[in-house]
Amino acid sequence: MTDMIEETQRFLSDNNIKNKCVLMALSGGVDSSVLFFILNKLKSEFNLNLKAIHLNHNWRGKESIEDLRFCETIAKKNECEFFSKTLDDSIKKTEVSAREARYAFFEEALIRFNSDICFLAHNKNDNVETLLYRIAKGTGPSGLSSIPKIRKPYYRPILDVSRTEIENFASLHRIKFCTDKSNNDTKYKRNFIRKNIIPNFETINNNAVNAINSLIKLSSEQNELVNDYILDIEKEIFDNTELCSAGLFDASLKPLKEKKPIKRKDFLFLKDSIQREILSRYFKGILKNRDYKTILKIQNFIKENENSLLSLNSDSFLKIQNDKVYIHKPSKNKASDIEIPILSPGEYKILDYIISIKKVSFTKAPLKRHKKNGEEYVNLNEPLDYVLRFRKDGDIFSPLGTVQNSLDDKQKKQPKLKDYFINKKIPQNLRSKIPLLCHKNEVFWVTGVQISDKIKLDFQNKTQDKTKNTYKLSITRKDKEDG
Repeated sequence: MTDMIEETQRFLSDNNIKNKCVLMALSGGVDSSVLFFILNKLKSEFNLNLKAIHLNHNWRGKESIEDLRFCETIAKKNECEFFSKTLDDSIKKTEVSAREARYAFFEEALIRFNSDICFLAHNKNDNVETLLYRIAKGTGPSGLSSIPKIRKPYYRPILDVSRTEIENFASLHRIKFCTDKSNNDTKYKRNFIRKNIIPNFETINNNAVNAINSLIKLSSEQNELVNDYILDIEKEIFDNTELCSAGLFDASLKPLKEKKPIKRKDFLFLKDSIQREILSRYFKGILKNRDYKTILKIQNFIKENENSLLSLNSDSFLKIQNDKVYIHKPSKNKASDIEIPILSPGEYKILDYIISIKKVSFTKAPLKRHKKNGEEYVNLNEPLDYVLRFRKDGDIFSPLGTVQNSLDDKQKKQPKLKDYFINKKIPQNLRSKIPLLCHKNEVFWVTGVQISDKIKLDFQNKTQDKTKNTYKLSITRKDKEDG
């Protein structure tokens, strides 16, 4: 059995953690209660000003309040200042939302106490569960390292200790803790892994947790070697010149300051596997999901395009221009400010929607207009020069079937989008939430509702070339993750 006090003592010494104000994320569960107990044993030796912090996720009503009071009580008993926060009911009750809220709270506490160290009580089993979750969701070699022991400002002294050892330590030292009943609910993915997946691994090898943890450690060591190698390559393929001031990019399409543009030709000389590793690192913090399929899509886009644009998510996209590859992320604070250039076919993400623009052709003229829910076939001007955005004052729109009737009436005013919304009885609160395909102030597609007469396919015109400039437009809502 690991001597957890000696293990933590060694951790503090090795990382020179002394004479500091440090935070302990105290949930009240057995892991954090044990680590809090150990840190209190060692705080005098290392002259630590220990603060206890607790986030009440507010998922379990009275039980959540009891956990908060428990943590406050043991903090007071150990003469530690206590800081807590209770989340609002409006925050989604998913593992992803909970994690985001938790780390936002940690950051707030670090600033409040002017500290640069926050102790977290992750253990060996947590590390294995995280790895299995990543494998199921899709991860690259770097993801096999799972939870790091240190990623400043977060420190995990008992990461190499198993949950069984922690529970035995708590029993031996009569440490009180709370039991979260929701840990038995397998609708949460981590609980499902803990309750159903790992026990099946243990039928193959009763030492499976330790075996998988060994894989994590070996992967971490391998990643350190790969990291050194990739850093040397990045020095060669990243462009260090002041590209923005040199006028190579449109003012609205400048690269992110913290992401140097990639020299495309140099990048393409690299092996495919190295390209994907570089892209995975490059998009850290930009893409929520950097699985193989996503990175491969970006890699192929860079290979196949010399000057083009790829939508990454609702507020950022990849631009290739003048042999440079870079990320643009407009600083937008409201939907009305979002403008996503459409310069090539592809999928574009705007808030909760995915807009698909694909070039298509017909072998023969269709007999009737193609239309399904959220789907249209149209003629677009080439080269593409459109924008996805939300409505603005002065927008004009000629709904399907209106242009022919107004050709002789040259004095007729330009039809307003506002009037179309009123005539269609679209609720006022929804009008600013519908993505629009536009050129300047003219709307060509009210997504999922109506196209402009100016981009329709003329199915009655037998001389029209049905293979030229024909595009399929579609809109879908993004899938919501439950964590």
